[in-house]
Amino acid sequence: MTSKKELIYKGALKAFSQHEFSETTMDYIAEVSSVAKGTLYYYFKTKEELFLYVLEKGIDTLIQEVDQVIQSPLPRDEMLVKLLKVHLKFFAEKTELCQLLMSKFWGTHTMQGEVQKLIHRYFSKMEGFYTELQQEGYISATANIRTLASSLFGMVMFTALREIELGHEVYTKEIKASLIMLCNGVLKAEQITPFPHHLSLEE
Repeated sequence: MTSKKELIYKGALKAFSQHEFSETTMDYIAEVSSVAKGTLYYYFKTKEELFLYVLEKGIDTLIQEVDQVIQSPLPRDEMLVKLLKVHLKFFAEKTELCQLLMSKFWGTHTMQGEVQKLIHRYFSKMEGFYTELQQEGYISATANIRTLASSLFGMVMFTALREIELGHEVYTKEIKASLIMLCNGVLKAEQITPFPHHLSLEE
């Protein structure tokens, strides 16, 4: 049975992804979540607190999926391809979170710092991993790691968001192959096969 807090999370995610923060009321979130207003306030005292909870839970889920790949025994070439596919599949399956992350409206001005802290946790993880690969010679020494992490994240998420808004399937063989091809420029040819043809794009 779905818990009340999980119902609130799903309802709030839907509400925040479809409307500006300033226009999303706790009354509306309670309605979308199918819980009483008193129940909503029992778990979350303010709209800001709920917004940060929704964002944190979504980012933590992505970090967990990234960690599973990074901690796996996969060879580096397979690991890089797997990470791209994990990101694309994550946004393909969590369309509302994708829309929320891409929203221009990050809540009130006083929450900007808290939101940035949450997002930084993800980028800190990815930048640490890309730095290791650069030190090992798998990524070009001329690549700026922060720019690389930001660009790859944005490339995948914008791709997913546009396909979602057009009503198209996101997690396709063609899109996966195209994203991998676009990433070839950061890889060192002598260390890694830019597009490992032996890897399945069907997963």
